Amino acid sequence: MEEMFGMGGGCFLDFTNREFDEYMKDVVNYSVYDKYPGLSKAKIVSARHPASAK
Repeated sequence: MEEMFGMGGGCFLDFTNREFDEYMKDVVNYSVYDKYPGLSKAKIVSARHPASAK
């Protein structure tokens, strides 16, 4: 998943933190940074993606 979305080093599709938060608010109707404080964009996407569950 990291390779597909270019998530190396905490990046996600060249979104800034603000852009990512705004995009995710449109998708899930809440601030992912409020729900997952301190996590990078890549870790938030991984936490929300069902394929990441172990």
